[in-house]
Formats: sequence, structure tokens, C-alpha cells
Amino acid sequence: MFIAMSNLGQLKNSIFCLSLFIFYPLATPIHFIDPYSIKWIDYTEPNGKISLQYPNLTDWKINLKDHNFKEIEYIQVSHVDSSAYVNISLRIIPIDLKDIPKFFDFEVSQFSRSTLNPEILLDLFENYNKPKPNFSVFEKHSDKYTIDGNKAYGILTRQSFGLGNTTGMLTLYSMDNKHNYLIEFKYIFDPNSYITYLPITEKILDSIRIKN
Repeated sequence: MFIAMSNLGQLKNSIFCLSLFIFYPLATPIHFIDPYSIKWIDYTEPNGKISLQYPNLTDWKINLKDHNFKEIEYIQVSHVDSSAYVNISLRIIPIDLKDIPKFFDFEVSQFSRSTLNPEILLDLFENYNKPKPNFSVFEKHSDKYTIDGNKAYGILTRQSFGLGNTTGMLTLYSMDNKHNYLIEFKYIFDPNSYITYLPITEKILDSIRIKN
């Protein structure tokens, strides 16, 4: 639970055409929300470890998630209305925490610093999910984003759970060696939300700052 990033014009050019075809039929108009056309709220979580910005709009909410380990910082920013679902989450995990495997949706067989290499984590995530029905990977990258100046590795995936029930997810992993943290950022969306809210998601990502 971010970042030097491109402006909106560069952002449009950075999106793979394949991603556009997968999440948007050609007959569907593509709409972007300009993040600079709306107001933003500055947020710092109670422990003072993370600050970020999120849209100052009634349908956007921020939530500091409860968890069993006080060392873990877990923030969610969500948007829900009648036509779209967006959930953005950020987890900051000390890399010396022995229970790190419990915080992943996939299996991490052995916890070590080498296992927590962001590239290895993406491979583990992909290999664990490959056997699932209707799971697809559309893009893997290491040159699009940083998280508070730390290089981030990403994977764009989609999974269909049934007719009309499809979820997409952009997952980023990064290491903050200055503060000894593993960083996980997720953008979860329904197919009608991906392109529309990607600029908002990237603005949130760009605003993340991690402190001691």
C-alpha cells in the first residue's frame, strides 16, 4: 500500500493496444477521467508511515484496513457506483517480518530476501494462478512505474468467474531498501472501469510517500 510518472498524454501512449482490445470492445467508446480536473485530498495514515492523495469526490472512500500484525500498513481507496467498481490497495510490509507469506494470495514456499525480489514475486503470482480457469496475463513490465522513487514491477491480469463476472487487476511489487519495506500496490477493476480510472489510479500511485 508510490513515484515519478508520465503526464496524461504519455500515459495514453504507454498502454498496450492488446490491453485496450481485451478490456474494451472496439465498438465501445473509451473515456478517460483527467485527474487534474478534480480536487484531491491529502491523507496520512495514523502511524505517519504513509501519505497519499485521493479524489475529493463523494463516491471515493479511503479505509485503513484492520489486520493481525501491527507492523503491516494496509490502505484501501475505493470507488463504487452503479456503473463501475474500482478498488486500489497498498500494503507496506517490513521485509524482516517472518510471517510475510501470509500476506500473499499465492504461495511463497520459503521466505527469504531473494524470494522477495519483485520479479520473482510476479513469477510466483503468475505461476500460481495459471491453472485457474479463465485466468489470463496481458502485460508484464518493469519500466512504467516507480513507488516513491523505487522501481516497481507490474503484471496486468484478468480472471473470469462466469458470464458477466470478470475482474481485472494491475499488481505492482517494489522494494524500499531505505526503509526496509516490501511494497504491494493493486488496482482491481471491472472491465468497464480499467481505462476510465487508470489516470486516477496512476495519480494516486504518484502521490504515495513512505516514511520511517
